[in-house]
Amino acid sequence: MDRVTDYTYVAVGHVCWDKLESGLVPGGTVTFAGRWVEQAGYETAILTSAASTYPFPTILPNITVQNVAAAETTTFENQYIEQGRRQYLFRRADDLESASWPQGWEKIPVRHIGPIANEVAVDMVVASEEILVGVTPQGWLRQWDETGLIRSRRWELASWVLRRATAVILSDEDITDPALWAQYRQWANILVMTQGEKGCTVWFNGEQREFPAPKVVVANLTGAGDIFAAAFFLNLYESKNPWLAAEQANQQAAYSVSQDSLAAKTDQAVVLKKMR
Repeated sequence: MDRVTDYTYVAVGHVCWDKLESGLVPGGTVTFAGRWVEQAGYETAILTSAASTYPFPTILPNITVQNVAAAETTTFENQYIEQGRRQYLFRRADDLESASWPQGWEKIPVRHIGPIANEVAVDMVVASEEILVGVTPQGWLRQWDETGLIRSRRWELASWVLRRATAVILSDEDITDPALWAQYRQWANILVMTQGEKGCTVWFNGEQREFPAPKVVVANLTGAGDIFAAAFFLNLYESKNPWLAAEQANQQAAYSVSQDSLAAKTDQAVVLKKMR
């Protein structure tokens, strides 16, 4: 795939490893979202940073990857204690900036900004009539100490990003302060709050609508939010209708949690509906 016009979707953010008792497994917003988009039939690109040894052809087959080579690959671990879950960042790859774009990639019509470790420069959030910019800002809401322990932090650039993005998706766990949600609704063009098994709430053009999620037997929750976001942004690009996009995204995310593996979550055979 040589021409930028051949691509529909580009995801920006770190691929990562998640450290489990069984070993390292691939993770990161761009991994789950990019795999799902490619399997849904769209030409897909990813701009990321990782060690040069990261097995991109195995984990992201049929996807064009521009890697800003780093000394190491971003690596997380979740530890479960009596008080709940603690998340640690053990390694971090390099930052991603506007200068990181391969020539022409800035013109790809659907741009998904998905930081996981505060790695993406906010000046990549530049939507226009030609370019839909969707943002999942979780990585901008994280900070960590010298041990790698991750804690939440205030999103200092929320106003700047929300006003410039086409759509922003946050979970009810990312932001728990009702006053912040009220403020974000005022700034955003389209704002989505995901609520796990309850579905999602969408604010657009002064209107609020709630969309319940389909009921499924849960096998693995990993990546569901990333797949929801990818489905929402692509449906919004195709239909220009955030209500329809929310319905479709709920279906895709619900199906993904019923599957146990990355391959099953994003397999072409289980995509519920082509969006063309």
